[in-house]
Amino acid sequence: MKQLDFIKANGEVVEKEAIHQWLDRSVKYITNGAYSLTLTRVVKRRSLQQNRLMWMWFKCVELELGQPSQDIHDYYCKKFFSREIANPVTGEVETVYSGTRGLNTAQMSDFLALFCHKCGADLLIKKLNANADITPKEIKRRKLSSEYTPINIKIDYTVLDIQKYHGLIDDFNYEAFKTELEKIADYFKKIVLVQHELFDQESLLKGIKEQCYSSITDLGEIDSYDLIVYPQVDTEEEFITSETIAAASHCLLSEVSQRPIVGIILLNKNLNTKNDLEYYIRNALFHEFFHILGFNFLFFKNKQYEENSYTYLNSPKLLEKAKIHFGCDDIKGIRLEDQGESGTVGSHWDARFMQGELMIGEDYSEVVMSDMTLAFLEDLGYYKVNYYTGGLFRFGKNQGCSFLEKKCIYSEGTLFPNEFCYESNKPFCTGSLTSKGTCYIVKYKEDLPTNYRYFADSKVGGKKLADYCPISFFTKYDDDYNYPMNCAYGKKKTMMKS
Repeated sequence: MKQLDFIKANGEVVEKEAIHQWLDRSVKYITNGAYSLTLTRVVKRRSLQQNRLMWMWFKCVELELGQPSQDIHDYYCKKFFSREIANPVTGEVETVYSGTRGLNTAQMSDFLALFCHKCGADLLIKKLNANADITPKEIKRRKLSSEYTPINIKIDYTVLDIQKYHGLIDDFNYEAFKTELEKIADYFKKIVLVQHELFDQESLLKGIKEQCYSSITDLGEIDSYDLIVYPQVDTEEEFITSETIAAASHCLLSEVSQRPIVGIILLNKNLNTKNDLEYYIRNALFHEFFHILGFNFLFFKNKQYEENSYTYLNSPKLLEKAKIHFGCDDIKGIRLEDQGESGTVGSHWDARFMQGELMIGEDYSEVVMSDMTLAFLEDLGYYKVNYYTGGLFRFGKNQGCSFLEKKCIYSEGTLFPNEFCYESNKPFCTGSLTSKGTCYIVKYKEDLPTNYRYFADSKVGGKKLADYCPISFFTKYDDDYNYPMNCAYGKKKTMMKS
């Protein structure tokens, strides 16, 4: 058998003339007849460097969580490489999974990326001082007021004040953060109600020291408060130089109700480079408060299910609101994000179905709170909410079950023209008609995942977190958020509109 090896790089075949010469020589003396020519892609096995990196990561997780690295390897292999097969004798369906030994370099890269996304979320919460002790347990119905009253949030600036004194945050950002934090705390009184409980100062200080790793020695007057939040700038270089806006988690639960009662917000001190800073910070902090209240994977247990490698939330009130919003009585759940960085995956709505909603995992020009986010908060069992959104969230509204089941783009057209586009850079409104932008379509360096290819060119697509669907994206700073004749609802600084 004759064999020729060649390489294609940057869209061009290397030494194309040599291929022509080889083919001419190969067929010159063969007899007449029908022949077939087969091209086989040469795939290299996973590299030693990839293998070393994988086990180094597993060892880091072992040191962090105490789980043996081999168990971590086996767990994620089962999670990502499992498949169902029928027993040839009994016909019963069994689940089997393979390991990493037979992976090629591309498959190994995908596995490492998936591991980063799924496991990294656990480590992010741990970094924010959360651990197994803050996982919600059974609620003890005692020492709780029977009446639900507006949540009263205490923003404790002790840490931030110390950081300001030492020059870790400038006066401008300090005042900007403080102003918006107070506005948000006040706003939550309008939408979230809790059963008030009295805290014991001594036990609360002990819990903050142990669970939040804080040296706070004086809580001040706390009898009237339901939640204490400690904002602070993250001083780690990796956080400061990243595109991360902020991160947050609860760090202490009530012994009585199991509700979050203390939380931490980490802020990126370089946000003053952003245009329209007040609006930008408000949206970011509002998002983080929801994480503290319970919109994170630690509270998703028993309120989610997995199907085809995707994770969905399916709590009762959430489903009720989702059926109304999408106009789909058959909806079984709302999908969580499976793309992006470790802190994004699994703790935010999937932007493909909820683009522009407050709890998606990326910065976006349109930020609207939906009834569905509030409904999930109520499903936690700690809160009652006022559905105070005014119906502003319109992405996918009344589009039916097909919006949740079908592709966003078909043959460079779409069944959902209010949400998705297919002409690059064409002026296009955001899904809730609150902001203007242009149709975001770019060419990536690598082929897109097979399920997310919508154009003839396998490298062309939209925003990654929207499953590469082309959407409106705010690409240029402009004081005018209204798009004439179309973006009729856009008003600057009205994310918290009643």
